[in-house]
Amino acid sequence: MDPAQQLDDPPLDAEKLEAAASLTSDDIQAIDCALIAASRASWSKVALVVSVAMDAYPDAYCDIPDIFYAQRIRYLVSAGHLEASGNLNRMRFSEVRLSRLSPEN
Repeated sequence: MDPAQQLDDPPLDAEKLEAAASLTSDDIQAIDCALIAASRASWSKVALVVSVAMDAYPDAYCDIPDIFYAQRIRYLVSAGHLEASGNLNRMRFSEVRLSRLSPEN
């Protein structure tokens, strides 16, 4: 296995943490909605879902990094909105789909 595949996604640095901390609850809800809208009933790579969701608001959240979106995916999985396969700490090596129990599906 390639050593790069063994590493988790990096944590947010101080600047990115500050940007994420400036988000309002409405901002976070909008990001979550974009992540759910980018997800499908079939499995999709987390990196793809994150990329599509980031394009939903290209001007509003340009300082919010992909790692934050990946963290929100983990929350959406824990809340039952999405199902996951693989290690969600590695967005390139994990997949999500809409939960079969979720009203979004």
